[in-house]
Amino acid sequence: MYDANLENMVFLTGYEFDTIKELSNNSFKTVLDGGGPEGHAYAHSTSFFLVNPKGEIIKRYDGLSKLDLEQLVADVKKVL
Repeated sequence: MYDANLENMVFLTGYEFDTIKELSNNSFKTVLDGGGPEGHAYAHSTSFFLVNPKGEIIKRYDGLSKLDLEQLVADVKKVL
């Protein structure tokens, strides 16, 4: 999976679509809809979120912004 180190990542999988959609819309305030691009089950936001151990969202980053991604890396390094 793109050489991601899965030791440090948590992916939201194994749930029904409606459960994931509710979490996405209500907790992360991001769009999640069925019928994504060809070969994908869902269309969703390109945002990344920094979440604390309590599950609270600390910060949202635009996954299409180089500056936001650089800030995300810097912020993650601060908390690790």
